[in-house]
Amino acid sequence: FGLLRLEARGRDHDLEEVDRRIAAIDPDALMTLIYTSGTTGQPKGVMISHGNMIANCEACARAVPIAADDVLLSFLPLSHSFERMAGYYMPALFGGATIYYAEGVEHLLPNLLEVQPTLMTGVPRVYEKIYSRVRLLRAQSHPVRRALMDAALSVGSRVSRLEESGRAPGRLLGMQYRWVRDRVFGTIRERLGGRIRLFVSGGAPLAPEIGEFFYTAGILILEGYGLTETSPVVSVNRPEAFRFGTVGRPLDNVRVRVASDGELMVKAPSVMLGYWNQDETTSEVLNDEGWLATGDIGKLERDGFLRITDRKKDLFKDSGGRYIAPQRIEGRLRMSPFIEEACVIGDGRPYCVALVVPNFEALEPWASEHGVNTVDHRSLVQHPIVEAMLNKVVKRVNGKLARHEAVRSIHVLDTPFTSGDDLLTPSLKVKRDRVKDRFGAEIESLYAISSAGGREPVAQGDVG
Repeated sequence: FGLLRLEARGRDHDLEEVDRRIAAIDPDALMTLIYTSGTTGQPKGVMISHGNMIANCEACARAVPIAADDVLLSFLPLSHSFERMAGYYMPALFGGATIYYAEGVEHLLPNLLEVQPTLMTGVPRVYEKIYSRVRLLRAQSHPVRRALMDAALSVGSRVSRLEESGRAPGRLLGMQYRWVRDRVFGTIRERLGGRIRLFVSGGAPLAPEIGEFFYTAGILILEGYGLTETSPVVSVNRPEAFRFGTVGRPLDNVRVRVASDGELMVKAPSVMLGYWNQDETTSEVLNDEGWLATGDIGKLERDGFLRITDRKKDLFKDSGGRYIAPQRIEGRLRMSPFIEEACVIGDGRPYCVALVVPNFEALEPWASEHGVNTVDHRSLVQHPIVEAMLNKVVKRVNGKLARHEAVRSIHVLDTPFTSGDDLLTPSLKVKRDRVKDRFGAEIESLYAISSAGGREPVAQGDVG
């Protein structure tokens, strides 16, 4: 059917019959099956009831109010539970907002200018790319402009930390913040449509530095946390109560507790019915009292804010028995404007190594400026000057990590991870096991080189 014909057919039906069918729906009845991405095993069909979804929509609407004059730009797939609820059901049916659908991630920036949304949901990778782009521009700026941006970020950081603690900035600091927000970073807001009041981030950890950066630019990112199995939101920062580096406080109809091993347990009316045709797997994560084992490691702070350490199945031990949380390390690597993606390896090994995908849009002009002329991406990533620069980036990240977390060696790939070749989920998270299988030879070569006493890379060039 074409849309007009479908609408005409709908008008011919008995509306009283439609109302009767709606009224007859059991809130506990199955509404939808949403399959997990399969990053930690076989995908599972999560059974979500009408009541599950309604409970989550209502609680989210109370936490982050949305009005009829709000405009959203949606770019994540609606097969993803976060976008289904936060980018469709809740804003449209509980807030009356208008939703536009992007033409694709690659068209996101022009679509932002076209739609001029007030709200947008996204995953950290999107905000990381914007942050990296600005860092690259900073590195290429005149020293005076660079110093001004650094001073502006310092002002924004001070103001955001006051706001996080519930205190207002003093008059002078408030004036400085408004000036840098409008004069130094006003262009960023304009390039994002000019009307954004809130970004919402979910699906993976967001570095606190990125939250503070956007806050300095006058845009608040509210980071949240959830799972497909919880329909999906468990907790979220609020406009009036936020703390960067946390995923906010649990929703008002959600209970969270921490098990003895640090795993988060959740009980709520939004917790799934179970996995489709997998009773045994369901019983492994959902007990008789309705508590769901999330598979995530975290802690509740005294004032109720929740911090996520890592995915339980992503955590690994090195050969010395020390736990390592790879997502945090990968997030720090991606904050460089020259690194598009990273995958840290080290399970059962004496130290960590990483596969790195460069941001070629930033790397190619940098290489040209430093006299590197190559014919393709493969020869570019193998050039000694490029290798040295990327190793310098890794060293800088290592300086912020514990000794056993440090990335000892990297292999630079000339092609990106994509969801098309099944190395990324729809929410742009790395499928670690798939990457390890695909690049097993490259990983083994990293450990062979290091064991043979490979030379220490020499840092060259100013990477900002």
